[in-house]
Amino acid sequence: MALEKAEKFGFDAVFLVGNPDFYNRFGFEETVAKNVKNLNGLPDRYVLVKELKKGCLDGCSGTIVFDCEF
Repeated sequence: MALEKAEKFGFDAVFLVGNPDFYNRFGFEETVAKNVKNLNGLPDRYVLVKELKKGCLDGCSGTIVFDCEF
């Protein structure tokens, strides 16, 4: 439901921290696979992204920082 709402509001991608064994089945993948570096001190395998618009991150690069403490 959250992904549907994000798409409805015009978001191109969704990022989260979670267990890839669970979220991969919903199309999430490691951010490093999309050339987005994780600067949160978390293992890369847990920082995930799902493109809501296929290919929206192609050719992009950047970093992600979550505004919270772990």
